[in-house]
Amino acid sequence: MKLTVRDITTLSLMTALCIVLSVIDSYIPNFIVGMKLGIANIIILVSLYTYGFLPTLFVNIIRVILASFLRGTFLSMGFMMSLMGALFSLFIMAILKKFLKKLHIIGISVIGSIVHSLAQIIVGCIYMGTSAFFYYLPILSFTSIVTGIFIGLIANYILKININKKE
Repeated sequence: MKLTVRDITTLSLMTALCIVLSVIDSYIPNFIVGMKLGIANIIILVSLYTYGFLPTLFVNIIRVILASFLRGTFLSMGFMMSLMGALFSLFIMAILKKFLKKLHIIGISVIGSIVHSLAQIIVGCIYMGTSAFFYYLPILSFTSIVTGIFIGLIANYILKININKKE
């Protein structure tokens, strides 16, 4: 896929919006420790469905790095958890989108959210040298289903109204 100037501009705006949403998400109070809404993933899903894997990979990596600078968490355990969660969930969502064409975007969002949580738990276990984080997996999996549905619904709505319509 060859990207036009318009595509690059749109992806740049998507990246900026992802960064803003990531920072906003960090200020939303957690009802469960470690749980975030992941509202930036709305844009990641829209980008994946609009531009494909590689452009979305760049948007996702840049988002995680720049948002961590803004939050002051660059190269911390939180940064590594966020980066690995973002990368693994994007890889899985892209694979599901490509090979399971009948799987709806909401299902892909939910699975991506669960994979994101699982990757974060694995990084936490490696970083801290304990498997105790896996006890938290059932709680994070439940919240991942809820937030995945929420994110998938919004991304689906955005794609339906076709905001990137070429004129």
